[in-house]
Amino acid sequence: MRLALLAGCLLAVAPCSAQTATTPGAPGAEAVVGAYVDAFAAGQHVKAAGHLDPAELAAFTSLLDRMGKQAGTPLVDVAPGADPAQVFAAFLRQITGAEPLMGEAFETMRAQVLGSVAEGDSLRHVVVRSAFEMDGVPTGGVQATTARWTGTRWVVTFDERMRQFQRTLEAAIAGGDQ
Repeated sequence: MRLALLAGCLLAVAPCSAQTATTPGAPGAEAVVGAYVDAFAAGQHVKAAGHLDPAELAAFTSLLDRMGKQAGTPLVDVAPGADPAQVFAAFLRQITGAEPLMGEAFETMRAQVLGSVAEGDSLRHVVVRSAFEMDGVPTGGVQATTARWTGTRWVVTFDERMRQFQRTLEAAIAGGDQ
């Protein structure tokens, strides 16, 4: 079960080649997803967070802050007033640092952007095939990551697993307020 959960997390961030995303269309969307997963896999979590949708990132880090206040201790080790990218990066470092298998997975990770599918003018679902090892066992698969055009740049949106994680945290906060 633990390996399946970790494999699922890694599929969401498998690395691929990237270029700077500056214009709308498939190449820009595919490039920003590639840059995001490359940064994540390299452990450059602040850089990875810089590719995320700013509104979604701010909402998530606000949720972490509210949970820390409710618990009476911060959930992530950052300086007061840290920007959302730093908070998210600290959260990712804590999560990945807590599981030794993550290091092996990142060291062996390989991925390739297969293409993307448009959903309207400002949304593209980028398909990435990845492969890595966990506990010496080869694994991988195909994952779709969504990129959204903001009018000035492409950003990576949180996937459904991340949204479900946020809903779980929200429910925990609501339960603690009662």
